[in-house]
Amino acid sequence: MSGRGRGGQRAAQPSPGWQPPERLPSDGDQTTVIFYEEQSGKSHILDFSPFPAPLVMQQWMAALLAARCGARGGSKRLATAKRYHWILHRFTVVLSEADRVPATPGELAPEHFQIFRDRYEDHPTSLRSHLQALRRLMRKREELTDEARHDLLRTRLPAATTATQVMAYSDHEWQKITTMLRRDIRVSRDRIRAGVRLLARFRGGELIPGSREEALGRMLDVFATTGDLPRNESGALRDEVSRLGGAMAISGMLSLTRDESTAFAMLLSALTAENFGTVKTWPALHTRPDGGVTTQAVALVEETKPRRGPDREHMVAALEDLPASLRELAESEDAEPRLFHSPLRVYQLLLELTQTARRLSGETRAFIAYSPRSRPAFNRDMWNTEVHVKHWSQTRGFPSMRKAVAGGLPAVQVRRMRPDCAGTEAAPGRPQPRNVAGPLPEAQPHRAGAEPLRGRQGTARTGREGTHGNGSPGVHTGLHRPRGSGSGSSSG
Repeated sequence: MSGRGRGGQRAAQPSPGWQPPERLPSDGDQTTVIFYEEQSGKSHILDFSPFPAPLVMQQWMAALLAARCGARGGSKRLATAKRYHWILHRFTVVLSEADRVPATPGELAPEHFQIFRDRYEDHPTSLRSHLQALRRLMRKREELTDEARHDLLRTRLPAATTATQVMAYSDHEWQKITTMLRRDIRVSRDRIRAGVRLLARFRGGELIPGSREEALGRMLDVFATTGDLPRNESGALRDEVSRLGGAMAISGMLSLTRDESTAFAMLLSALTAENFGTVKTWPALHTRPDGGVTTQAVALVEETKPRRGPDREHMVAALEDLPASLRELAESEDAEPRLFHSPLRVYQLLLELTQTARRLSGETRAFIAYSPRSRPAFNRDMWNTEVHVKHWSQTRGFPSMRKAVAGGLPAVQVRRMRPDCAGTEAAPGRPQPRNVAGPLPEAQPHRAGAEPLRGRQGTARTGREGTHGNGSPGVHTGLHRPRGSGSGSSSG
């Protein structure tokens, strides 16, 4: 525990003798890097052997990436590691076209970095990010000569271009997207609940022996017990699986598809104004400081924002049910009229529909889907915690950004669904940020929230157990969404 009197919990320590996994395998030609994502535990191989460079340069660049993305490195995300890998590839492509191609790191000269700068001279934004990446990777490497290192570090970076203003969706565009999101969630809710009821009837002996329902109930029982469907000795799915609808249809009666998991993440991001990348990693474990018995229900979910730094990356999101004063605005003919306006209810529904998947896979994340494979020999996990907005939008008929036209269906961009975008106009039933007097404090980026819970935030914090976060919870309701961190003044 901290000796400075700040309280908190003792940090988890590895067992004695623990060593971080090897990022640069010693076997082979040492041109591959194994990236381990610390939060998920997943690994990914980044190969440098196809690079158009001599073997020594390939090995050196692999070592650069392994050091940057290692246990003591500063890069912990797979997307960042892939970007470094891509930039190093572009660097070797440019070097391969030089008059004097360097065979070793010691042969890199100022002229090589100048060739790289000249290649991207007409693209200052790309040049800036590429040079920043090369500096992070090479600045402390002793293999470089003093002249090459000085030239890499002395060069003034191109001026950063002014960020374009992200415009919010119009009411019509917003309705098109959220209607499809709500449809996917309704379909998954009705399908999985029907599957759970059928499984319960089978296990209770209520189905007619020899009927199709009984055969399907038996198949669901196998899936709910083993996490897979019956297979032959060769590993292929049995014919009865196809006769009952196929692997996707059967497994989908007890689990979400990846597109449905994506729909949940997008809707929760829109309702809470949290970054989509933060929401999609939410855990299933949460705390209910209200005990689940009060009319003003709330759940506290721990979230992680690595870019805030190691001391402030852990935060708490407070998901609140729709306040009583706003419930009449959410009236509809749906059996659960407040579902799609309440972050808490959407989150609870997500946990309900993924409980079988979490039990079978051992995953702790809230978002998890099942992707059946035809043969178990395939080196691919059937349980998937990733979400894919591009695939969701394309399969739902939404165009890409290049093909979107005025007056037609909009291109789906998760950052445009947040209410802190410019051009957001008030509309009945549409989530809006609450105006807050004065700038948002830097250390507490989600202080804006619904008034009914503002006075209970202190109680919620003290009642929360097992959290290591240093940030204060942001209170999220469905119709009054807080502004995102770092946003300017909100236009009601």
